[in-house]
Formats: sequence, structure tokens, C-alpha cells
Amino acid sequence: MKILVTGSEGLIGRPLCRMLEERGDVVKHFDKATNLHHDIYDPSILRRILGNERQFDVVIHLAAMSGVEAARDNPRTAWTVNVFGTFNVLEACRRSKTPVVIASSNHIYGHGEEPVAEDGVQLQLDTYSATKHAADVMARSYAHNYNLPVAVVRNTNCFGPDSPHLDHIIEGTIKSLIDGETPVIKSNGETVKSYLYVNDVAKAYMMVADFLINESTTPEAITVNVSGDRISVLDLVKVICLIDGKGISPKILGEPNDQRDEWLDDSLIREVIGWKPEVSLDSGLKMTYEGLVERFKKPSDTPTPPEAQDARPESGEVVSQASTEDAEVDDCKS
Repeated sequence: MKILVTGSEGLIGRPLCRMLEERGDVVKHFDKATNLHHDIYDPSILRRILGNERQFDVVIHLAAMSGVEAARDNPRTAWTVNVFGTFNVLEACRRSKTPVVIASSNHIYGHGEEPVAEDGVQLQLDTYSATKHAADVMARSYAHNYNLPVAVVRNTNCFGPDSPHLDHIIEGTIKSLIDGETPVIKSNGETVKSYLYVNDVAKAYMMVADFLINESTTPEAITVNVSGDRISVLDLVKVICLIDGKGISPKILGEPNDQRDEWLDDSLIREVIGWKPEVSLDSGLKMTYEGLVERFKKPSDTPTPPEAQDARPESGEVVSQASTEDAEVDDCKS
């Protein structure tokens, strides 16, 4: 198949593109990180790539501004990227009659006292959740009004070693531990959410895209939840600290926030599409910890080969080392 992926260099985009290419698909990467012209703000570039007739089997739209606090602090960017950018993608797909999979969010529901199915009430009103809710409704409206094949994926918090989101709870905690810092939980840590290793989330998008193209017969949008193991923020951080093995305990600030428990019912994607997670939470956390340790390894952590020892500077010479900015752990979307 020929597939266009927006946000192809992001947390989910990288493993998704790799999976698609490994099975033989031709993937068009669309991401400003590698091509400044690949901007979902610009409807002309999307129209030019997708054309007026169908050239791709499907578009998978992942590009977005992620993070509760980041969106709250930058509302114009959040609404522009997450809503207007999604509109541009949908319009280009409508013109070219190209099926599209849209990344929504678990955050739109805003409650988790009992499992919430895809038709559950959507209550969360922080800026990030509101923008994703708007994009979610917009995508479903394109299926309803224009008969455009649309699938909406509301995936839970995902994490992995290549994540750029070092302010998110899992990656931020690990980065603090790598730096010898005490992990910080802004809230009281009692919020319960689910977490999935990024490869399982990427596989869900791939399987949903396949289903949309090959098996779906509904004229309305397909909407699915994608969830994983549930755990409180405090217990999650404690597990990461145990993996680190240095005996460090988190600092709990107890600040109020508007993040509620999450409990998604994902039986639809499991039963109809056949997806299920393959990586346990513990295994995913260990792989992410090991990957981030390797990613942020300092030159001093790597043994110097014998042939390089003679090249060390004489006493008094200074060797500069790049430093990384420490990230405070944020009790928000991972």
C-alpha cells in the first residue's frame, strides 16, 4: 500500500512508519522536523501531495501539539495545530477521496470511575483535550457529511525511549533519575491512568488503517479506544524508581490539577479489529529506561579506548561537554 503519515518523526510516527515499511508499504513521511515545507498549517502543500484524485491508499494523521501544560500555555498554537491543521488534512483527503485515520486522545473523556466506551460522555475541558475533542468531532463530521472513509483513534498515554516529551511523567521521571535528581510529582499522585508502550500504539494505528481500507462497510466514522494497564501516577513513578535501583523516592508537591482518572473500554478494537497489546507495562518501562540511559549517556560514562588515551588533553586544557536541560516531571499526558 501507499500511505502518507503526518507527524512521521514523532513518538508514534517513527515506529509506525518502520512497521509499515518493514511489511512492504510505500510510506510518504510528512513532518516539519525533516522538511520545513511539510507543514499542516499550509493547505496548499497537502493539496499538492494528495492531488485531486486518490494517490494514496490512506492517510494517517498524527501531527499535533501534545501535552496538557504545553497546550494550556500556548493556546493559539494548540488550536491552530490540532484543529486547523486537522481541517487542512481532512479537506485534502475529501478532495482526493483518500481514507484517513485521525489521532484523537484518551483525554477527551475526563472521567474514569467505570470503563468508558467510544460513545461515552466527553467532559474534559483543559486546552489540549478541548482541541482534540474538536478535531475528533470534525473528523466524524467529514464521514457523515461527505462519505469520506474516516477512523478516529483515541489512544491512551504512550511512552518509549525515543520520546521527545521529557516533561511527561514516564520520560521525565527517568530523565531525573539519570541525572541523579529526585523525581517530582506535581499532583498528589493519586490519579489513575493507563499507559501503553509506543510499539503497541503504533500497531493499533496500522491495524485500524488496514480495517478502514479493507473491511469497513459503515458510512459513518469508525471510532476506537486503545488502552493498557491502569496504575496510579505515584505507583508508576515508584516502579520506575525500582527499575533505576538507586533507592530514590519521588517528591510529591500535591498541587491541584484538573486531570481525572482514566478508564477506557477498548473491547471494540480488540474484538472487531483483533488488536491487543504485546508489551507489558513493566517490560515497556524497562526498555524505555534502558533506551533513555543510552540516549543520554555522557562521554565520561563510555570507557576510553586504549588508542584514544594518548590523545587526551594536557593538564589545564578544557574539554567542553554538551549539557541537557533537566525536565521537571509533569503529571500529564505521556
